[in-house]
Amino acid sequence: MKSINLLYLGYWSAHDSITHSTIFQHLEVLSGFDKVNKVIFCSIERHGEIQPVAIPIPKVSHRPLHSKNLPGKFITKWLDFFIFPRQLKSLIKKHNIHLTIGAGTQAGTLVLKAAKNTPAKVLVSFFDPHAQYMRALGIWKKYDPRYLYLNYWEKKLKKQADWLFPVSHAYRQTLLKEGIPDEKLFTVPCTVNLEKFKPDKEKGLAVRQKLDFSAEDTVGIYVGKFGDIYFDEEAFDWLAAVNKIIPQLKLIILTSQEKPRITAGLQRAGLAKNDYFIACVAHQEVPDYLNAADFAFSFIKPHPYSHAYSPIKHGEYWACGLSIVLPDHIGDDSAIIKKSGAGVVVKNLTKPETDLRKLPAVLQNKKPIFIRNLARQNRKPKLVGDIYTNILSGT
Repeated sequence: MKSINLLYLGYWSAHDSITHSTIFQHLEVLSGFDKVNKVIFCSIERHGEIQPVAIPIPKVSHRPLHSKNLPGKFITKWLDFFIFPRQLKSLIKKHNIHLTIGAGTQAGTLVLKAAKNTPAKVLVSFFDPHAQYMRALGIWKKYDPRYLYLNYWEKKLKKQADWLFPVSHAYRQTLLKEGIPDEKLFTVPCTVNLEKFKPDKEKGLAVRQKLDFSAEDTVGIYVGKFGDIYFDEEAFDWLAAVNKIIPQLKLIILTSQEKPRITAGLQRAGLAKNDYFIACVAHQEVPDYLNAADFAFSFIKPHPYSHAYSPIKHGEYWACGLSIVLPDHIGDDSAIIKKSGAGVVVKNLTKPETDLRKLPAVLQNKKPIFIRNLARQNRKPKLVGDIYTNILSGT
């Protein structure tokens, strides 16, 4: 059996929680194949130079790429897309790489440029229409150089990459309608470690005691940010509506954003100081907090391209048996929740309370085992393994 060497590029720091929650699962799967000899994992470090990190996965070694982080984002990004492909090409040649993998459209662009004029094949995992949704959300304008550049390379990836892994079935259908060949498209959602994320009443009660929340309180949780691709003021409007609907409501907010701004929003929503807890915690601590909750929020903004999402937080919520309150048209998940009844899908964004009034009935009919099975069906790591088996069998 021919052995192969892989290069996997993430677009985030090796220390970033999204790297641990998404990319590491792919690295674990890939390292488990007998024919894989080694995996070179490259991260992009934007806050100073770091030494290679010891990755606790067999066959995987780390090579950090260091962004210059100069004044002005445009200059820094331009240099990244000029310098990194050269560094990656050097690694491809040095380690005799057979397959390059880029996590997301930006990383995919970098490996496509690096693999040019080499025998290495190109795969883009977590493929999404990043440029399109940044424009749809108004974050990038039509003539923004970032939009023009990434939109150009998204089109290139669709034509030139050997395989694309969209994260939702809905977006795969869109790509098929665009004429992308069926054989290069594989739906691979953001999967969840079901051993780390699972119901645990004891740990949940311990967190409640630590936060001074009682067993009788109804606790909602949100993991993530406010603003940008997520709701900002609208999120606090939702929380205000739920606070009126649910007696003894308590909230846990796990975020890396600064507390004062979020505290002000929660107070506007009518929550007293002892009704909420805000913190930034390590990814391995998140399951304990999820187990302290009765339900979860997702504040991703819906837009014409939001069907391409697969939020990792949804899988983690499901794995811990939590119902989700979320907008319509988010990846495959809104449709799954509508069909299963495992949460509340807010369709009326101008009057969210219309749909949020359904929440008490959902909470009265808790079904954590059924909800955890949604994670087993839609976000289990075996989905990743099955797809890579298909890809590597022909490499």
